Amino acid sequence: MTSPLDSTYSLVGTVSDLAAVVDKLVNLPASPPSLYIDLEGVNLCRYGSISIITIYVYPLDFTFLIDVHNLGDAAFTTPGTENPGVTLKSILEDPAVPVVLFDVRNDNDALANTFKVRLAGVIDIQLMEVACRWGSKRYLNGLSRVLRTYQVIEPREMARWAAVKEEGVRLFAPESGGSYDVFNQRPLSETLAKYCVQDVRFLKRLWDLFAPNLERPSMANWKTRVRDETLRRVALCDNPRYNPKGRERAMAPYNWQ
Repeated sequence: MTSPLDSTYSLVGTVSDLAAVVDKLVNLPASPPSLYIDLEGVNLCRYGSISIITIYVYPLDFTFLIDVHNLGDAAFTTPGTENPGVTLKSILEDPAVPVVLFDVRNDNDALANTFKVRLAGVIDIQLMEVACRWGSKRYLNGLSRVLRTYQVIEPREMARWAAVKEEGVRLFAPESGGSYDVFNQRPLSETLAKYCVQDVRFLKRLWDLFAPNLERPSMANWKTRVRDETLRRVALCDNPRYNPKGRERAMAPYNWQ
């Protein structure tokens, strides 16, 4: 397969193109998981908006950037051409379809409260990392730190990944003089497209690293903890007191520490 930094992708911005993508997402293998996703938007949570859903389809070795900003509700309600009973919403809400993310909390909060889409078959890599981590489990790690710590990327590839990351952050991060509104500008810049694509592609490598560890008999208790905490995270979208920017978000579950 190609490097995540040289991968092929397409921005899906029309209903007809989306219908064709939905057809490609039907009846995919569940083991290993086929779908790896991430969201980008403006103040991504119940109080903001979703710009793009990035979906890496492992069996196809291809990434789709679904243009939610332009498609709106149609991004989730458009049926497939060959599978008229299937939509992106029905796929994401199917508990039999594993969906791999890194920290599901704000992504699911945005989906559930903006488009009434509630993720079901969630596999949260951030929680898997804590469960498999040696040493202190007090704090959660961000994706950048996880990638650097576990060295699933070769040094040359890591340098390229960091350069794309830095360039993207300069465009959208307010503290760097950018604005998240750039995710709504069309055509989408190549820099932002690569920024979206590379992270979901690397999620597959992290799943390959952590999933076998959690299948070991000695890790059965941690596997259960990951499952239960994932369900709790998904349910946060129903909690009126959920703070998508709270400092406590950096802490691992209190009974894991």
